[in-house]
Order: sequence, then C-alpha cells, then structure tokens
Amino acid sequence: MKKFLLLLLIIPYIAFASNTKYYNPPQVLSSAYSADSFSSLANPVFTQGYNYPFLAYSFVKNSSNYDHFALVNILDFDFIYSNYNLSSDDGVLREKVSLYSINRGFLFNNSFGIGIGYTTTSSTYEALDSNRIWHVGFLLRPFSFLSFGVVLRDYRDKSAVVKNFETATYSVALRPFGENLTWTADATFFSKDLDFDNYYSFGFEAIVYSGIAFTAKYDSDKNFSFGLSSPFSFRKERPLILSLNANGGKNHRDEQGFSSGGFAFILSRDDNAIRFYDREKFLYLRVNGNFAEENPQQQFIMIRERNFHSLIDGLRCAANDESINGLVIDIDSVAFGFAQIQELRRELIILRKRGKRVIALLNYSGNKEYYLATAADKIYFTPNSTFAITGLKMQAYFFKGLMDKAGVKYESVSKGRYKSFNEQFTRENMSDAARENLKELLEDLNNQYVSDIVESRKITEDSVKELFAAGFYEPATAKAKGFVDEVMHRDSVTESMVEAVDFVKFEHYIEEYQKVRSWGAIPEIAVIHVTGSIVSGEGAANSFSTTTGDYDYRESLNRAFMDDNIKGVVIRIDSGGGSAAASDFMWNYLLVMKKRFPKPVVFSFGNMAASGGYYISCTGDRIFAEKGTITGSIGVVAGKVSLARLYSMLGISTETIKMSDFADIFSESRDLTPKEKELFQKNIDFIYDRFTERVIEARGISKEDISSVAEGKIHSGKAARENKLVDENKGLLAAIEYVRNLSGIESSYQVRHLPERGSYLQRIIKKSEESVWSDIKPLLKIIQRYNIPDEKVLYITPYIIEIE
Repeated sequence: MKKFLLLLLIIPYIAFASNTKYYNPPQVLSSAYSADSFSSLANPVFTQGYNYPFLAYSFVKNSSNYDHFALVNILDFDFIYSNYNLSSDDGVLREKVSLYSINRGFLFNNSFGIGIGYTTTSSTYEALDSNRIWHVGFLLRPFSFLSFGVVLRDYRDKSAVVKNFETATYSVALRPFGENLTWTADATFFSKDLDFDNYYSFGFEAIVYSGIAFTAKYDSDKNFSFGLSSPFSFRKERPLILSLNANGGKNHRDEQGFSSGGFAFILSRDDNAIRFYDREKFLYLRVNGNFAEENPQQQFIMIRERNFHSLIDGLRCAANDESINGLVIDIDSVAFGFAQIQELRRELIILRKRGKRVIALLNYSGNKEYYLATAADKIYFTPNSTFAITGLKMQAYFFKGLMDKAGVKYESVSKGRYKSFNEQFTRENMSDAARENLKELLEDLNNQYVSDIVESRKITEDSVKELFAAGFYEPATAKAKGFVDEVMHRDSVTESMVEAVDFVKFEHYIEEYQKVRSWGAIPEIAVIHVTGSIVSGEGAANSFSTTTGDYDYRESLNRAFMDDNIKGVVIRIDSGGGSAAASDFMWNYLLVMKKRFPKPVVFSFGNMAASGGYYISCTGDRIFAEKGTITGSIGVVAGKVSLARLYSMLGISTETIKMSDFADIFSESRDLTPKEKELFQKNIDFIYDRFTERVIEARGISKEDISSVAEGKIHSGKAARENKLVDENKGLLAAIEYVRNLSGIESSYQVRHLPERGSYLQRIIKKSEESVWSDIKPLLKIIQRYNIPDEKVLYITPYIIEIE
C-alpha cells in the first residue's frame, strides 16, 4: 500500500515505487524557464502572457502505453487534462489515472512572477482517486541573462503522508550569450517523510533557425530526453501560430525508452516563425472619428484603448512587419487636428517607402479628409458626392452684443499686442493686430496644406487654386484633373480585392499579442499628457472635454521619475493654456523632479501647445512639434465680469463692508475703478515679464529679440522652429525615439501613458454619452474652455482655433 501512497510529482511527472515504470508528461525544461505549451506543469507562473486563447495537445508513448495531455488557455488560465496509463514491468496495464488541473500565473513587469495550481485526480485505483493537490510557483528574473524559479508541490487535502508541501524544486536558468541559448539546472527535494532521494536535472534550449528550438535534458537518475519544436505562422483575420514538437528519451527503468509529440494552436504573432501565407495581407483602418490623445487605465478586462499613439505606433509596426503587404484606409469624417493629420501622413508615407501599398477610400471630400488621403498610393472617391476642397479657414465668435443686452460687462487687461483672448467679450470684431496675426498663421498653414497636396498628387499649385475657385468638381472631373485615381464605391473596391487579399482589421492588429522572449524588467518610456485647459488642483476627463490640473501633472511626474523602470519621459502637450498659477507650478515641479531623478525629458506638441501650454515646456528640454502645430501665444490676460447693469435692471442692490480699498476688487456687482485697472495692469506686467524670462532662459532668445516672438503672437510649428521656439518639426514617435536613444535603451521597451484615467465600465458609459451629446458638443467645448473657476490671471490662447 505504501508504494501507492507515495505518489509524488504528479506535475510535472509521475514516479512510482520500484515495480512501476517512470512516465514523462510533455517535455518541460525547467521551473526557471520553459517555452513549451505545457510549461505551467513545470511552474504555474508560466500561464501568464497570452491575452488570447490557445489550444495544445501532446502524447507520450512508452513501451506499451500511450499517455495523453490536453490544454486550453483562456484569460491566462491553463486548464489541463492529463491521462496516465500505469503498467507494471511486464507491460500489463495496471491502473488508469486522470488529472484535472487549473493553473494561473501573474508576471509583473517581466521580472517577478507568482503562480498557483490546483489538481484533482480520478483513478481506477482508490488510493489515487479524488486527491486534491495544490502547487505554488515563484519566478524571479532580475537580469536579462538570469532567471530563478521555486516551486512547492503536492500539498494534499486527502491521502497525504504529510500535511505540507511534499516536494520543493529550486531552479536557475542562464543566458550567457543572448536569448538563443538557455541553460537550466533544477534541484528537487522531498519531504523527510518520503523515502526518496533528491533529484537533479540539467538542460538547455537552443534556437537554431526561424524559431526552431532544440532541447535536451539529463537528470541524476540517468534519464535523458531531447526534443525539437518549430512554430509555423498563418494569418487570416488573426495571426495563428502552429507549434509542432517531438521528444524522445530513455530512463533507467525502461530500456525501450519513450517518445512523444504534440502541437499547439496559439493566437499570437511571432516574427521568428516560419510563415505560410497564401494570400496578401492588408490592414483595414476605418477613420470615422478621433483617437484620443490620452490612454485611460485598462481595468475590468484586458482591452487596449485606441489612442492616437496606438494608431501611429500600429502603422509604424505594420511598416516593419513582413507579413503585412498593405493598408486600406477608409476615410469618413475626420476629427483629427491639423498637426495630427500631418503625423498620420508621415506614417503612411513610411509605409509606402517600406514597400507597402496604401489605398485610400475617400467617402467625403472635406479639407482634412482629402489631406489625409493624399498620403496614399491611390485614392478611390465615392461616385455619389461632388468633390470639394476649399482651403483652410478660421472663424471667431464675439459675444459683446449678447452681453450688452443681458447687462453683463467683461472688464479685462492684457499684456502683449496680439493677446486677444478678451476680445470675444469686449469687441464685436477682431482688432487689427489679432486679425494680422491669425491671417499670417492661416496663410502659413494653408501653404503647408497646398504644398503637401501638390507634392503627393504630382499636380500643380494652379490646379489646386482652380478647384478652390470652382467650388467643387464632379467625381469624373476630379479624376481627370488628377485629384483622385478612381471613382468607385468603397464596397466595390474591397470586393474587387477579396480574391487576392485577406483583410485584417487595424484595431485587431494593434491588440495582437506579440511573443516576448526577453527576461528581466522591460524598460519603459512614460508619455505624460497635458490635454485641454490647464486648471489649479485636479483636472477632469469626460465625453465632452478634458482638463489637466497641476495636481494631476505632479502625480504623473512622481510616478514617472520615481519608477526606476521608466528610463525617460515625453511630455505630450495638446493645450491652449489656462491658469497662470497652475502653469507655473507645473513648470517648477518638473525642474524639481529632474534635479532629484536625472532622466531624459523631451516635449512633444500636439495640435496646440500655446500660452500656458507653452510655458510649462520652458525647462530647457528639447521640443518636437509638427509644422502645423499651433504654439506661442506668449502673453497674459486677466479680468472679471461686472453684473452691475444686470442687477440694476432686476432691481438688485448690494452693500459692501470692507477692510481695505481692494478687498472687493473681484466683486461682480460693480465695475473696476481706474486705480484698480492700474493695479491689474501692474500685476499682468509682472507675470508677463516672468513668462518672457522663462522663454529667454530656456530657448536662448535674447531680450532684444523676445518681443518679435512674444507679445501674445501665435505661431505655426514651422514658424516656431524658425524663431527658436521649438527644435524639431517632428511628431510623437520621433520624440519617443529621441528619449530612447538618450536613455540608452537598446532592446525592446514599452510606453506607459500618464495619467491613467477611468475604467472599462466608465468607457462604456462614456461611449453612450458621446452618442447622446454629440450634437451639442461644440457648445460644451466653448463652455469648458472658459470654465476656469477662481483663476484671476490666465495664460490662454485667443479664441478657439480650429482649422477646417
């Protein structure tokens, strides 16, 4: 009876007393490293990593019996069925035992892991039936060349000789020459209550070609095994890896040895796999809205948020992916800003330079939609609409007439000839200075727009101006004049390609799991977002708008600089400014953190980084901005609302008791006095001088030249570079790559977006809010911009500038 009660090491192998044979499960190398589909049999930590299901099967043939193993992985849980046929030395089948196992591992930052496994048994032999067994595993990978594993096995709820873990395995794996060669050593120790000798094993894995792995293992009982596995890559809508393996070996109790084989289907992308693609693979990207700049926190279940970085990074990944032959970009309404479109166009052009075909399906001929489409090799335009691009425009709204009728007066002072934020409330049209500045800006952007179209479509500038003058062309005329290549419905285009092309949805492509072989913590680069109006305290993000508070920024900087695994920081700004005080706090705290934790920092400007959005970048760090970015607006404005006339019309009167002349300076019940206006102006002059001093020191601009770029003047990214306000006319990916080089990251890395906001459930609610409120969103955007409570002085751009 004792020989059956001494059942041990059910996972990863089963051994019995001397009159039974030794049986192997699927080949698993070590508790510190194993790349086999059944790796969680060696250490339950190894379930972690596959975000999508996979299936695996393996068998082991002994001298007279077959053992079978099946596995399914769902949400990083391994569900394993093992069937052993136990025979005696004469080959007669004695007993059958089935094991049902659930393993789950958690790997943190690719460096520390913990896993737990549970197994229940079913057998024709009573002593092996209905056992409930627990296993715990640990993994530590402090360096890229070193991995430690510890597994405690066989804590049983029934038929246990001792009530604790009966075995403990301690493992080490080394990669002295890189990822293609791994050496392993394992030592297994048994409880003193078990009459078994300790067990030692040694093995290695060598990647020889296209992911083909050769493994070998030898142990202290003179058992040896060897194996060969190879991944084959197939792709339809999702990538599919078929992994085949074969193993053989011999143990000291079985002269005939054993052999095994198996396969696994994994929904994964493995760039090293042998590819079998019978048709071309095209990504299909539909553009019918916006990709948010920020990346909300991923909670509830593992869903990757579509943000702007995931879009451009996915396009860059496709450019380097040999399995992708091209891209179809289906363009409806585009909500991207001008600078974002320029970065998207750059990535489409890179795709083409890497030999990928880019086809644009243009279903609407707006300025931004066509601008994006011109980066493609070929443009298909819908036959059911006229073709029209008009050149760019700006439009400003003025509320003074409305406020006069309501008895509301806005009193303000500003510093800077072009600082015209207050004009919307104090005038009925633009001042000459504001009109001059905005016209110059629009002409600059329009010239960029036209020149890019001319270069991409190989047409003349006069042809574009003729279209502007004509108003629109019929589709056939647009084709004849070279603006589009073909006139077809989008469904007809895709239908004509389906016989030769498989389409892969872009949102699926960017969510695909990419196999990672490296050990140790994967270095990160933080992208800290400053989006929307800058406010004091905490900001907010909802369906209608986003604001960034100085508290949010401080928390993001703390996380980025205090985390040793984050090697560098990119600060991504898409803001027209806001609170002057909050902007200064944000500027100062970055300097404090850089001094305490030296790390490379660069700024990346999105569609807009102006006024307070520019102020926080004046830290002496490199600045990247697209040519179409709106920036500058180095000036200050302050003011208050007077409701004196409204109160008079309504019959409301007030009486104030105050301890000083200026105690009620911000009271809404009266106008400012001349003395108070003078005080306001002195305050604004002081803050403006601080702003220009920041620019002079950070950008190396002389005091004599500062007035030519300041005074509240708005610049394009192109003009800003010419005036030394930015360093590079490049986008977010270039900024991240620059930080990677400065930080010395030579291998793969990850990008972490901060701040992390919201949960998956909140995003569902957000989605429904967007559908309900989409019609009034423009009005809400205006309200949000001016809803900066308790802020007396503002670094903020004039008007709401949107290029259409």
